[in-house]
Amino acid sequence: MGKLGGYAGEILKVNLKEKEICTEPIPLDWISRFIGGLGISFKLAYDNACPGKDALEPENVLIFGAGPFVGTLIPGACKTTVVAKTPVSGFLGISGTGHLGMLKFIGYDNLMITGKADHPVYLKIDDNVEICDASDLWGKDTWETTEALWQKLGKQYVVASIGPAGENMAVQASIIVNKYSAYAQSGMGAVMGSKNLKAIAISGSKSISVADPERFSELMDKAYQQSIENQKEVINVFREWGTLRAMGPPISQFGPHEYKNYSEIVPPDLPYKFPLDRFMSEIKRGDISCMGCPIGCKHLIRLLKGDRVGGSMAVSCLVGGFHGFAAHCAVEGWEDAIRCDELCNRLGMDYLSAGATISFAIELYREKIIDKADTDGLELDWGAAKEVQELLRQMAFGQGFGKILGQGLSKGPQLIGKNSEKYAVHTRGHAIYYDPRRAMSPDLFSDMINASGDRFHAPGWAGKAMTKEFLIKHLGMPPDQADHAVTDIKGYGLARFAKWAEDNATMFECLGQCQMPMHQQVELSVWAVLYEALTGIKMNGEKLLQAAGRVWDIRRMFDFREGRTRKDDSFIARRFVSERLVSNGEDHDPVSKESFDALLTEYYKERGWDLTDGAVKQVNN
Repeated sequence: MGKLGGYAGEILKVNLKEKEICTEPIPLDWISRFIGGLGISFKLAYDNACPGKDALEPENVLIFGAGPFVGTLIPGACKTTVVAKTPVSGFLGISGTGHLGMLKFIGYDNLMITGKADHPVYLKIDDNVEICDASDLWGKDTWETTEALWQKLGKQYVVASIGPAGENMAVQASIIVNKYSAYAQSGMGAVMGSKNLKAIAISGSKSISVADPERFSELMDKAYQQSIENQKEVINVFREWGTLRAMGPPISQFGPHEYKNYSEIVPPDLPYKFPLDRFMSEIKRGDISCMGCPIGCKHLIRLLKGDRVGGSMAVSCLVGGFHGFAAHCAVEGWEDAIRCDELCNRLGMDYLSAGATISFAIELYREKIIDKADTDGLELDWGAAKEVQELLRQMAFGQGFGKILGQGLSKGPQLIGKNSEKYAVHTRGHAIYYDPRRAMSPDLFSDMINASGDRFHAPGWAGKAMTKEFLIKHLGMPPDQADHAVTDIKGYGLARFAKWAEDNATMFECLGQCQMPMHQQVELSVWAVLYEALTGIKMNGEKLLQAAGRVWDIRRMFDFREGRTRKDDSFIARRFVSERLVSNGEDHDPVSKESFDALLTEYYKERGWDLTDGAVKQVNN
């Protein structure tokens, strides 16, 4: 293809079994139809994955993608994604991080890995691409692996590695970049481990071309004004607290967050177990930014417990640890919460998935469905941090009771038996963030029907102060629909709203743009003309959203080919539909299956999918 601005223009393909390495140009029609990054990765997955094969078989494809914005000076243009058939559900899994954009600086937009090496290996990608022996790295945690590769290759390399959890193919396994930034959910670390691929080390210094530099610079200033200059108060909070801001005024409330395996509401005193003055004075040591980010919402924190007390740890999403351990498992206090986070980073595990699975086991133990004979002598209880940390270790190494829990919330209960599956709260094996009995929203509805390990569905759009002007300018809604939506979001249909929020979120991921709230304040038309000035391709907001819709169509086609139907989308965990949520003075009805099914019908209509089985009638042109 001719050189376009923003795009490296090449796909790097590595077959580990055959030891074959090649590059292919990205077809121009793929760019026009799917934008780039996540969209191109979905297309590659659909074309190259073997239908019906298990996610941990060698035929699965593991695909990293960086959109056209990545590597430019656009604020927040740092997001990369990885996709594969996930071992959690057997459907398409997705995860993302603000790192590994180095891929663009070595001349590739996407990296597709197939096959299984006959021994542990790592990929070294710079001016050359090499499959290197990693036998000496196998068994090491992600910190040890990264340090070993930095010592061997130099710290200019970005290192994405798996820990013992990935090696032993626990479905909670993540891929950790530079010791802290995680492709967290959907078991991508397990897929990497199934290929005997321990790490990927990347270093490059190629530049990203710009089609119209003068116009691009002017438009970038406009985006900066809308996302940074006009959002200083929000940005200052993010710089200080990072993702802890998601708890409301930092850690002052847990809102509709899950608690004790969704059996209770978070007690009002839990936030006080994590004093903010101590976080600022004793724990937080600095701020860390993703590539090209002027904000820095990640933290460098002090370790308070374990074998590295007094040392430091970079943490990408501190709120994820609160979800996984403070909320799910009722672990209290900074010491133990941070220790759980540290173990997950080093072992290569997702906070939320691991915590949700352990909370399921704790409830089984408390209900006397399992006992010490099942747990290898561990006495499980809410807040029992030592036991939670031991289970994390067992899950990662495939040992003891942890080996069963490492199979996740779908397969694990089948191995335990004893009618334990009725306590497993998940959506197609994926843990969810919030309890829908307290509040159903477009975000949560999307998370429930499209669970695939990511948080790209509809991140926070419904929480905005919605005006007709905002919906038109930012989400691209037609004026007549925007008028109805702002008048009555429930009357308009939160399922219909979810489609628009999903398409916007997917557009961000295809471009490679961070979705933090300040960036959501940039108007859709600005993103479109920025893309045009960068790439040289004529663009408007409507075309961007149409491309995002195609990405959803091809994602659905992949899953449909693997057997996904309306029945899968209609699945709601037993607890949500059969138990009232009565706790802390609140009383919430179960979720109505009939009402949820009606929402699903509205969603299918908005997407143009078949109402009977959710099949894609025709890919959006």
